[in-house]
Amino acid sequence: MPERLIDERISDMFVTTPSHFSVELNTHSLLGICLLVAQKQLPEFALSISNYYSQSCESTFRLTRSMSGAFSSIVNFTIEQFLKRAGKLSVLTEIENQSESGPLKCPLKFPKHHKRQRKRAILKNTNCWFIYKSSCD
Repeated sequence: MPERLIDERISDMFVTTPSHFSVELNTHSLLGICLLVAQKQLPEFALSISNYYSQSCESTFRLTRSMSGAFSSIVNFTIEQFLKRAGKLSVLTEIENQSESGPLKCPLKFPKHHKRQRKRAILKNTNCWFIYKSSCD
C-alpha cells in the first residue's frame, strides 16, 4: 500500500485535534470543579453532571446576549462585559431559585418553559451526594 494511503487511514481512526482539545478542556474543568467541591469552596450540587454539556453553555451565552435590551443592536461584547453580564445572570438565577424554594420578602414569579419544569422535576430526584462521597473516599 502506498504510504500516503496508510497515513490517511490512520488519521481516520483518531479524533480530530479540535475534538481532542475539547475533551481535554472538559476534563480539566470537571476535575477543577471536583477539587473545589472537595475543598468546600463550591456546593455539592455543582457536581450535577447535567449542567456540563454544550447546550447549557450555549444557553448561558444566549442569555447574556439577550441582556443588552430589546432595542439594542449590540450583540458582541468583550470578555469583561461577558463576565459582568454572567454575574447579573447569576444574581437573577439565585433570586429565581429562592422564589421557587420558599417564600421571599417580595415574591416574584418567573415565567417557566414547559421543558424547564420537567428538567427541574428530574433534577430533584437526582442524588449527587453519591458522586461527591465516592470521589472523596
